[in-house]
Amino acid sequence: MWPGEDIRRDDIIDGNGQRRKLRGSDRPMSAAPVISNQTGNSVQQGGFRLTLPLVLIAAIILVSAGVLYRVGDEPGFDRAWAAYKKRDYSQAYKGFKIVADEGHMVAQYNLAYMLEKGLGIPRDQVMATNWYRKSALQGYAPAQYNLGVRYGRGRGVARGQKEAVKWYRKAALQGNNRVQNNLGARFARGRGVERNPGEAVKWFRKSAEQGYANAQYNLALAYNMGKGIQKIIQRR
Repeated sequence: MWPGEDIRRDDIIDGNGQRRKLRGSDRPMSAAPVISNQTGNSVQQGGFRLTLPLVLIAAIILVSAGVLYRVGDEPGFDRAWAAYKKRDYSQAYKGFKIVADEGHMVAQYNLAYMLEKGLGIPRDQVMATNWYRKSALQGYAPAQYNLGVRYGRGRGVARGQKEAVKWYRKAALQGNNRVQNNLGARFARGRGVERNPGEAVKWFRKSAEQGYANAQYNLALAYNMGKGIQKIIQRR
């Protein structure tokens, strides 16, 4: 029997795109990379050092393509993050709200998270979903994943399994290993999408190759059961 999806939401993200565990209930996961420029001279990302001229060239290209919101330090975001680290959630919320209103997709994501958890503001699941959607529409994979979870569970929005699959797919295509596994589970069960064992195996494999344990288990189970692939266990 296939295991269920992993429906833990992704957690709050700092200015470097890293998850932070500041509360006992938080369960930080690996984050999608976020461009930052803490020194003002270079960007370090994935072990590759970009000099400032290269960053500016890349920024011009991405801005012209409508992909990038802003490159460099974000004073408003940084102040909000500093307040969050001090557990001054009220100030953090206000700070994230200012830059979120300006279109900062990571701030929008963090604002949604705080609304979902009731940090610095009374819980508001509808508003949380709205802010996750704003961030997700800008292509931010963690927000796309969380939005998919919320559609799947009906949190702050009418439950819609097809919408859940839609947002899972967007995040999965960006390489989010947890959502790749969830998308595989959706195809395996035919939940929100037509049942397709071959697609299930494809997404389990993508996730498993990134080291995600649940997907590795699901992929092994698929091989054992012969779902979507030719059986590798010869019948005697």
